[in-house]
Amino acid sequence: MTAPEKKEQDWKETVRSRFDSAAATYDGDGQAQRQIAAALAGQILPRLPRRPLRGLEIGCGTGFLTAALLPALPAGSQWLATDLSAAMVAACLSRVIPPDSITLTGAVMDGEAPPQTLPADLVVSSMAVQWFRDLPAGLRRLRRHLAPGGLLAVTTLGSGTFTEWRDLCRAAGVVPGTPPYPTADALRAALGPSATVLQSRQPLPFDRTEGFLRHLRGTGARTAAPGHPPLSAGQLRRVLRQRAGQPFTTAYDVLTVLWPAEKP
Repeated sequence: MTAPEKKEQDWKETVRSRFDSAAATYDGDGQAQRQIAAALAGQILPRLPRRPLRGLEIGCGTGFLTAALLPALPAGSQWLATDLSAAMVAACLSRVIPPDSITLTGAVMDGEAPPQTLPADLVVSSMAVQWFRDLPAGLRRLRRHLAPGGLLAVTTLGSGTFTEWRDLCRAAGVVPGTPPYPTADALRAALGPSATVLQSRQPLPFDRTEGFLRHLRGTGARTAAPGHPPLSAGQLRRVLRQRAGQPFTTAYDVLTVLWPAEKP
């Protein structure tokens, strides 16, 4: 294994470990994630075929999107819920009770490198593919799993995510560890004209700035960008002093990608 491959493996292991640790707190701290999943389901449901389908979910978490979609699937459909975190897959399977006519299974899987034997009519993901090292390449790989007439539908994060937090960090002389998310225009350009990219804002209001950090910890989303060391306790204290005891609101800049299968 080369040094870059080792760093990649170590970073993904950190991501996996933090989501494992958050499986028990995700439902309570992930209300924004729940709302984003519900909005994505609203985009998907009118596009569902009337025949039984094979669905593949990337980054199922505790099952917000799974629970929103499965009751509306045609009878006889099969759904595979996957996540990098085994604890998240277990939480999803224990939380989501599918209709009797739907088969739900789970698997631990890196959605950025799916097996080649997963043909699907619908590939979906809510708030997970932002952890891909190469987002456009990863989405192209997932799209190749679509059967004719299929759809790839995902939400990811855009460049406006956590702007207010990043501003606080810079004001304190701290380099924020937020990953470099793409703009909507950049993602459209990378995917091409057959992909639709929608943009929305999901506010994250907190009574105090510390609430934002609790949200990241409780949802497992606290791994810094690759190559960026985590902020030290001293750096965090400097940032928090910028708005000590004051309400703090930031937001997810949500990019929704709707990408039909390639035409035969």
